Amino acid sequence: MKACMSLAMVALFGCFIVGCGGGGSGPSETKPIDQVQAEAKTMDTAKLQATVDTYKAQIASKQGELDKLSAKIKELQPDLSATAKSLVGGLTGSADAKKGTADLEKAKAEIAKLQVSSSKLTDSIKALQERMDVYVKQMSATK
Repeated sequence: MKACMSLAMVALFGCFIVGCGGGGSGPSETKPIDQVQAEAKTMDTAKLQATVDTYKAQIASKQGELDKLSAKIKELQPDLSATAKSLVGGLTGSADAKKGTADLEKAKAEIAKLQVSSSKLTDSIKALQERMDVYVKQMSATK
């Protein structure tokens, strides 16, 4: 499970670097909208389409990551529920109850981390979509 989380964090970091313009060109979720609009006005239809395609690919990549995080959250929730039920079932004070409580807290913490990552990805996707829409709008204006 730690390897899976490490892999997810590496992938998330890679997309963050790409999304922030680490490669120099490409989709940026942080570029001001007025700058995106000014840039779009200088592009021809082919360049606009290429830019939209690049944004679509970046959004699809982030959506794939978001889907994986959502699946992981759903996978952990039954464990969380089962642990909580066993604690309520009368194990209080026993070694099993202490282990169950620790497992419950661990699952809660992991779900919370995954939810934070999901929220960041969702915000990133929205920002990319907003900027892509500027290029799409400019493309329809030039036709």
